[in-house]
Amino acid sequence: MLACGAWLLRSHAAAAAPPTVQPAAPAEPASPQPRTVEVPPLAPAALQKMLPGSDGLETLAGPDGQKWHTTIDASVQAAIQADLDRQHVAYAAVVLMDPATGAIKAIVEHREPGDPVGEIGSLTEATVPAASVFKVVTAAALLDAGQTPDLRACYHGGLHGLDPSHVHESPRDTQCQTLTEALAHSTNAAFARFALRDLPAGALVRMAERLGFNHPQPADLQLGASPMVDGVTDFERAKTAPGFIGSKLSPLHGVLLAATIANNGVAMRPYLVDGDARLPGVSREPTSLGQWLPADQALALRRMMRETVAQGTGRHAFGVRPKALRNLEIGGKTGSLNGDDPAIFRHISWFVGMAPVEQPRVAIAVLAVNGMQWKAKAPGLARDALNTWFTAHPAD
Repeated sequence: MLACGAWLLRSHAAAAAPPTVQPAAPAEPASPQPRTVEVPPLAPAALQKMLPGSDGLETLAGPDGQKWHTTIDASVQAAIQADLDRQHVAYAAVVLMDPATGAIKAIVEHREPGDPVGEIGSLTEATVPAASVFKVVTAAALLDAGQTPDLRACYHGGLHGLDPSHVHESPRDTQCQTLTEALAHSTNAAFARFALRDLPAGALVRMAERLGFNHPQPADLQLGASPMVDGVTDFERAKTAPGFIGSKLSPLHGVLLAATIANNGVAMRPYLVDGDARLPGVSREPTSLGQWLPADQALALRRMMRETVAQGTGRHAFGVRPKALRNLEIGGKTGSLNGDDPAIFRHISWFVGMAPVEQPRVAIAVLAVNGMQWKAKAPGLARDALNTWFTAHPAD
């Protein structure tokens, strides 16, 4: 009613005095409405609908008729897929990401039909143990607690497992390694000692959560939370730090972890769609998830991970390199662990890393799940995938 009354008052006033005619002002140009490409979190099944576009990029149909351009490198994606299919691994997944932007450059999986060993694999859900990849989290926690890559521990045994005798100091502790060496060689007993001796209570969980565990992380794909629970007893904590118990990981979270270390500690939101054909000229901007690690600690971790490939558990896979990788410094962390299902034997292997180490251009995560007779493990698949990438995008 008030609005109507105000209009009547203006009308009477206009009738009482003849209006003054003013020259019409030029019409102001209408400000353009902001346009954005909205992408709801996609189910991994949507990846099966990607098709090569005329410009070489992959395209993906959205739920409302969108024709989305993706960040995928079509030729790299196809080559990695063909390689995984040739290997006939029960389950294998490879994810490549640009660490500076979060753009996913390849996201590929293979599941061998009819093989129950591979049924547990997933690109986006943490269905398998993080295994020794979790040592990167423990190393980050140690650096954050003020330790250095030269931190030293002496130990005995623990090559393939841990028992209570490995946890505390003993006259049998005749082997010693620095933190860098222990990460490179994935030395379980040394990491158990580091965790119990040099980490305050709760520090490992706090670092894991800073690095994306226990909370779903935003991404274009529906990325489930990777769980992490620390042990209660000394022996449980000793087994958690090297990755025997307490943590699971997905390949998409694995590449986010590697990319964050590669990007000087800044985590970038993983994204798959960078534009919509219906909105020409509109592209999505990279989004930071925050500074998960200080830059100096991220650099220290990269240089420690370089030793994994140069002299540690990754040296065999990368010992004889294809041409595109020969002069490239690669950082990484391997992981391997047998599954705990008594009915089906599964061997789980991991590789997460980046290249080149000093100025990374790509981050990678590879998961392989094999049975008793294995075809290929994650470090070898990572070598082949990185060769595919750097053949298409040579390092300077």
